[in-house]
Amino acid sequence: MKKIIIGLVFIVFVLGTAAALTFYQLHSLSSDPSGAPAQTEKAAPTPEEERLAKEREEREAARERELAEQKALDEAIERVRAGIPAETIGGATYYKFNEDLTRGLFFSPILVDGRHARFLIDIVYHYHIHDGTDLAWIHGESFSIDTGGKLITWTIDPKRRHDNIASNAESLTERYQDTIDMDDMRRIAEAGSVAIHYTGEGKTCSRRLTEGELDEVRRLVELYDLLQKKW
Repeated sequence: MKKIIIGLVFIVFVLGTAAALTFYQLHSLSSDPSGAPAQTEKAAPTPEEERLAKEREEREAARERELAEQKALDEAIERVRAGIPAETIGGATYYKFNEDLTRGLFFSPILVDGRHARFLIDIVYHYHIHDGTDLAWIHGESFSIDTGGKLITWTIDPKRRHDNIASNAESLTERYQDTIDMDDMRRIAEAGSVAIHYTGEGKTCSRRLTEGELDEVRRLVELYDLLQKKW
């Protein structure tokens, strides 16, 4: 009986040892010498995959550049139009600096911003009995801007000219609006000295634009160019 028990123990020992060796060998095949789990080697990308990845990176980079350029443009527009009075009418925005009637003769460019941006001009002649002149009514027939290199002239249609007199008859105003070519706006903006002339019935009112007025013209031209990029 004792021999039978010893035999059974021996058989169990042998089987356990064999199982342990089998487990060790299998584990060794699935592990590296350091004991870390084996990793499956990643396949190299195909030429098509590389092409698609490159295109995706280029699109992302282009989008980032576009966003940066748009942000810079928006900031430039806000900087230039800061302080310029604006009014939106019928979907278009009109940019125009305030008039100073004390100057007697006033040239006021108006930037109309929309799908078809353009410039208008307000021509304003103002007379007061204490001006020290005897011009009074001129009933303007023409208006011109002398940039030193070119004379830009408008013929005034009397049917479109608005003449008004104050209730106390101490002052009067003649007002006319027309379009102005973009090239002419640039000539005015680039000129160092500009004179304006309002003529009618043999009388003329003239004066030179101040540096402040020329700066207003330059700002409107700059704003026009920036808004064109946005459209």
